[in-house]
Amino acid sequence: YIDGRLNDYEQPKDESIEFLKEKQITKIIFSVPSESERLALQKYVQENFEEMNITFSSDRYIEFNSKEADKGQAALHLGELLGIKPEEIIAIGDNGNDVPMIKAAGLGVSVANGREFVKEIADYVTEADNNHDPVAEVIEKFIDEVIRWPKKRMSTRLQKTSNRHRSWSLTSLRIGADPAR
Repeated sequence: YIDGRLNDYEQPKDESIEFLKEKQITKIIFSVPSESERLALQKYVQENFEEMNITFSSDRYIEFNSKEADKGQAALHLGELLGIKPEEIIAIGDNGNDVPMIKAAGLGVSVANGREFVKEIADYVTEADNNHDPVAEVIEKFIDEVIRWPKKRMSTRLQKTSNRHRSWSLTSLRIGADPAR
């Protein structure tokens, strides 16, 4: 899971985690296939350790991050750096780690096969699931509608980022650009 996503990480070689005492930890992620076990681990950590951001990123992972680290804060910070207002941000997700981002965005979107609690807080739920181009659906439905005016053109380039996960990311959005480029 982590290969290609995080540089300079260490996979524990045995059950002892003593080596972590001297390390700066960015993220802890556990594979726990049972939902009841993930919830029990979440409760145990909340009751026995300092406050942190605990999320589920699929039906098998539980993630532990700094309480200041979530996708919502990251989306707002990136928007600020790029001069994009929160109400102009579109966020698309499917699980608990996406909830802060979906809530923070001007338009929060859940994919069709997102968790029910994510769909409930989303402003829009795609018809497409995560394997059938939900990002393209959102671009066509919301961005194309907003950017239709005479003599202006919008070009987008979608790039496949992972064959295994079939995920796509918007790598560029140009307003007024030559679509052939």
